[in-house]
Amino acid sequence: MVLPRSPLALLPASAWPLLAVLLSGCAAHNAPLAVAPGTSAAGEHTPGSSGDTAATATSSSGQGTRPVGAASAFPSAPLPGGEEPTPDKALPELRIEALGMHVGGGTNSPEEKAPFHRALERQFPAFLSCYRLADDAWAGGSFGIDIKIARAGGAPTVEQPRTKIHGAGFQDCMLAAFGKVVFEKPKAGPTVISYSVMFTLGKAKR
Repeated sequence: MVLPRSPLALLPASAWPLLAVLLSGCAAHNAPLAVAPGTSAAGEHTPGSSGDTAATATSSSGQGTRPVGAASAFPSAPLPGGEEPTPDKALPELRIEALGMHVGGGTNSPEEKAPFHRALERQFPAFLSCYRLADDAWAGGSFGIDIKIARAGGAPTVEQPRTKIHGAGFQDCMLAAFGKVVFEKPKAGPTVISYSVMFTLGKAKR
């Protein structure tokens, strides 16, 4: 039996280079487009990308303002009048920053405070999560506390909470979050610091 010859076999040898170029162009045309993270193939924004509204924390250790998680992971304040947020009404942006720190018996220099700030800022996401328990989410406010750090560092003893933020469970949540901070071994031995953070809510930038 004689098998039929492929049409390609009938082409002269001089036509093969041109055919290879044409086939290469078709393959490139049909190849899927590379999609950047946070976008669809049509260029649309997808949830979880950097364009989403995010809660932010202002660092006191020289790193500036940094995002700490998507807004959906933290409390979204109700709009005035109890309205439900809609796509045309921007959700508020929740921010947290260190308001003050005093190291008992210390020099209170930036260098002395730096390791304490680093340890506390690692708990900023937990502090932001506690804020969902506030009665008036739009009001914002501060939360202060005294922190006793043992000679060996680690988890502290916390007492004397100070805040005007009301809400069932808010203060207990904050005390628990502060109690889980892991401190480095203080250079000066057992140390007591007074510390406070500020919660601020405002319209997110569109």
